[in-house]
Amino acid sequence: MADILKKLESNTIYFKVLPGIKATTLEIETDRHSLIMEANVPVIKGKRKATYLKRKVFGVYEGVNVDDVINYMSSSSVKYKKIMVTPESFFKVKEAAEILEIELFKEYYFLFDECDRTMKDVAFRKKIILPMDDFFKFKNKAFISATAVVPSDPRFIEQNFTQVILEPTFDYGKPVEVLITNNVSVLLKEKIQENQDSMLCIFLNSIQAITSVIEDLQIKKECHIYCSKEKMYTLKTIGYNTFDNVPSDDRSSFANINFFTSRFNSAVDIMMNVNPIVIMATNLFFARHTMIDPRSEAVQIVGRFRNGVDKIIAITNIDKDLDAKTHEESIGYLEGCEESYSTIKTLRNSANNEGAKNTLDEALALVKYSEFVNEDGTKNHYMFDNFLYEESVKTIFESEDNFKAAYCNNYFKPTFEERNYVISDKDYKVAKNGISIKSLVQLIVNTIKRLTENPMAYQVDNRDVVMKELERSYPHIYQAYHVLGEQELIKNSYSKKQMKDAVKKKIELIDKRNFSFIHDLNHAFVDGYKAATKIILKHMQAIIDKHGLNLRASIKLFQEYFKTSARTTIKQPDTKGYVVYSAKFNRDPDTK
Repeated sequence: MADILKKLESNTIYFKVLPGIKATTLEIETDRHSLIMEANVPVIKGKRKATYLKRKVFGVYEGVNVDDVINYMSSSSVKYKKIMVTPESFFKVKEAAEILEIELFKEYYFLFDECDRTMKDVAFRKKIILPMDDFFKFKNKAFISATAVVPSDPRFIEQNFTQVILEPTFDYGKPVEVLITNNVSVLLKEKIQENQDSMLCIFLNSIQAITSVIEDLQIKKECHIYCSKEKMYTLKTIGYNTFDNVPSDDRSSFANINFFTSRFNSAVDIMMNVNPIVIMATNLFFARHTMIDPRSEAVQIVGRFRNGVDKIIAITNIDKDLDAKTHEESIGYLEGCEESYSTIKTLRNSANNEGAKNTLDEALALVKYSEFVNEDGTKNHYMFDNFLYEESVKTIFESEDNFKAAYCNNYFKPTFEERNYVISDKDYKVAKNGISIKSLVQLIVNTIKRLTENPMAYQVDNRDVVMKELERSYPHIYQAYHVLGEQELIKNSYSKKQMKDAVKKKIELIDKRNFSFIHDLNHAFVDGYKAATKIILKHMQAIIDKHGLNLRASIKLFQEYFKTSARTTIKQPDTKGYVVYSAKFNRDPDTK
């Protein structure tokens, strides 16, 4: 970067095109005070530990307080201050500057790194745009990203921002193996097993999906999971190797198999002593938020690996029911929402009655469009941009052709393969919450029935794998299906207790009718047999245990097999027991 730019200019949106060209490094090493906004903490921690930087950076995020910032900003030993801060902690820098009477907006250069996060994350992370009003107050400032998107915020035009594209003069496209499948869960596990001798870095934005893969393959010891601090602590308590930051200098600290959630998709430097195989997985039927956009997220992921990669694999399924809107439809939808919201707002402002005003205030707050409005009533342009972007991503995953087209860009040289299995993600992806036990049972029964269908129409027969996953995920329903059968299970599926009781009764009935068990009982208790109660029960339990039956010896059970006397005195003075008159099931001739 320093070869083409001596420093970053002001009021500029930089399109880096390629990640990892050291634009942030250039700003850190420029002789001026810098405030660098980073969307995620791991980026800041990585830069703090980086040994290749000529200057040390000061990180401001959760756990760092205003006093810490004051001490750094007032330090005479640091000539040019380099502060990296998250959007949520930006207020600490402002407070420190006010206390120290530093003219922050004049003295510091503000670089918003990976600036497209403002638009991509704002729907679930409202505070990411908190610094934007202050951003425009800085005399010197810039937006930068390898996958930057021009914001619709009119202040960029008002302040005459220019756009600079930093595009390489060489062919930078990387080969990628793109696999479109109807079963991401199975194909991902196959790819892990195929490449188990290589270092793997798997990007999958679902902790539940990650742990499911690990448990299915029984590879907990061989894996690291890189995720948020909150998830990290939860997973550590159940034995997973989890981290909220990637190693910066100790390159051997990675596991053979490494899983990453989306917080590591961009900006983080991943330094490894080997070139890994990178797998990017999207499973729409497991969670929509696992989508990896080939135009941006995939580019950023590959760019994390500063020493290069061995191979890139992208795995996805397709959902034709995403109901995505075209760009024109999205614009029309938002305009309609805005018009309706404005109508309600006008009614509210013209209302004279307090009750009417309160009612209309409630209506304004409940309308979904309220998410697209700032607290001061102005349009939230970043939410608008987010909606348009999200709909464009959904369009990609609506069809195989759209997905293939998205990978045909300057960043990638794709090869495509479609792989279909007998059972798809959609077939056995069953909601665990918000569904009745009866509906859940019916869904699983339908899936199991499909396992008996002719697999000839599919490329891969994955029925055994799916059956094992069903058994692991829904053991009680799986057992009930095989014990009770389809019709009996459905009859007894109104509650878990009803289903369990039915299974228990059926197993007891099956055990009671065990031919070998009955044969051994008849041999042990011949006609005329006489013994104390505890002796009878002891011998009967021994026979039950021998056959591994789910029964418990009792006189009531004993009398299901034999006609006996009433409880009587077997031995004086007071030993009570029973006399066997005859067997209720046919005896062999030698046991009468």
